[in-house]
Amino acid sequence: MTSEQSCRTGTSNPMSSVNEEPEEDEPRVDPRGASHHDVIVLDRRVRLLSSFAHDTNDSPARLANNLEEMHRRVDWFETPSTLQRRVVDLERQIAQLRDQLDLLLCLLRVLWLLAVVQSPLGDPAPAPPRSPEQVPNTA
Repeated sequence: MTSEQSCRTGTSNPMSSVNEEPEEDEPRVDPRGASHHDVIVLDRRVRLLSSFAHDTNDSPARLANNLEEMHRRVDWFETPSTLQRRVVDLERQIAQLRDQLDLLLCLLRVLWLLAVVQSPLGDPAPAPPRSPEQVPNTA
């Protein structure tokens, strides 16, 4: 672009001539080559957008799976009030089992005393059976 042409168009920027018709001494660009390049650029852009759309569609599914996994992991947690009720219930059951154990020990002592009282005074109480390891070796 000459300075005379830039005065007529009102532009003084030398880079503005890029969008205008090339001068005679510049070689013409082959339109087939330019369109092939455009197709390649467009194809890359389509693939990029397609990949982005695919990732975007998969993202909610991954998020839902992650949320389900987290829910499954923390599902066994209980509220403090529920946990406190369970602790109170377990403490009550422990106290009940201790009472039952005390009662069984008491009954065992009574049965042992009855066995001692009912046995004749001349007869000693029968000794518990011995295991083969407790028998003295006579060999």
